[in-house]
Amino acid sequence: MKKFLMTCVAAGAVLSAAAQAVAPAIPRDEKIEQRVEEILGKMTLEEKIGQMCELTIDVIQKRVNPFEGIDMKNPDVKALKKVLKKYGIEKEFDLSGGVPSQDVMVQMYMRIQGIEAQKGWQMDEAKLDSVITKYKVGSILNVPNSVAQTPEKWQEIITRIQEKSMEEIGIPDIYGVDQIHGTTYTLGGTLFPQGVNMGATFNRELTRIGAEISAYETRAGSIPWTYAPVVDLGRDPRWPRMWENYGEDAYLNAEMGREAVLGFQGEDPNHIDLYHVAACMKHFMGYGVPVSGKDRTPSSITEQDMREKHFAPYVEMAKAGALSLMVNSAMNNGLPFHANYELLTGWLKEGLNWDGMIVTDWADIVNLYSRDHIVGSEKEAIKLAINAGIDMSMDPYNWDFCPLLKELVEEGEVPMSRIDD
Repeated sequence: MKKFLMTCVAAGAVLSAAAQAVAPAIPRDEKIEQRVEEILGKMTLEEKIGQMCELTIDVIQKRVNPFEGIDMKNPDVKALKKVLKKYGIEKEFDLSGGVPSQDVMVQMYMRIQGIEAQKGWQMDEAKLDSVITKYKVGSILNVPNSVAQTPEKWQEIITRIQEKSMEEIGIPDIYGVDQIHGTTYTLGGTLFPQGVNMGATFNRELTRIGAEISAYETRAGSIPWTYAPVVDLGRDPRWPRMWENYGEDAYLNAEMGREAVLGFQGEDPNHIDLYHVAACMKHFMGYGVPVSGKDRTPSSITEQDMREKHFAPYVEMAKAGALSLMVNSAMNNGLPFHANYELLTGWLKEGLNWDGMIVTDWADIVNLYSRDHIVGSEKEAIKLAINAGIDMSMDPYNWDFCPLLKELVEEGEVPMSRIDD
């Protein structure tokens, strides 16, 4: 929970190798600590758990059902023709042969949704109320209608979400997007080369300035959090995301990653001003060397290579004060990263005395059950991931995470210390 508030917790971590005390990667600010404790002490269990859940913006979008009132099991052709005429697409679909096939019905629906999308994204207040008031959800992500928005539209959307969360919980919802090579999801924003091209410049200053500009333009739309920088070592040319990172070299990724963090956040991670955003280093770790060469698939990395090479960029970014981290979607040598206590808690949180927030990638707690089959239920997957060190679950459509985690806490399967962390 404290991780969500982007603040630090006192922790007497030690380096396992050198047995020396490690200074907090994110400096401790006593005023912030005191404020966090005050807020935490007033929150219910449901509110705390809600802050650990992240949903996509699609779940609060107002969507039109063009076939409302029509019996879809036995649709009336005249009623369907009326709908098509309303949207001016009656010439695109021939209904002279009677009731259309299921495939044609889907095409009609998608065509109409496309027309509705051109009217601009609209929020469903009833859905927002359910997400914030009922489930206390602490974070929303993604891009409305999957297209870039104007700064004004971003401000409108995020301001309303945060107004609602402040009314109900007293904590502003945190909004996140993937601005990994410039302000890609803000209309009129500056675009930069992808990470692999920035890495090819070997220019630290260029990387920092690019992140500063991206942060400035991202924050202009009231977006406070970006899922960048990306420091996956691109060492397999078959891997389809080679372009996101700074190349194959650990040192280069570490140097560029550190500069990007400082560019995004500024020099003081405890006080992010209105011209900067929280950074999110990813994907922790070894994401760029899958055995199959395919995205989100298993790797086989030795502990020595993991620590000396893949871990190196995260050490530098943590020292620079990176406030959050996203986890590798796959597994290494049979153990999913989202369930790896040694890496998430041992190496990262304790070994580096890093006090930032760990967020999952897309639906990756559920994947422990539905894809990886290492547990027998979604509830067991939540238990495994949270106890391993995960602080926020990007579900992103399903808020079952909230009641299931509440059950786990009440049953003593997840300690309250993990919720309050």
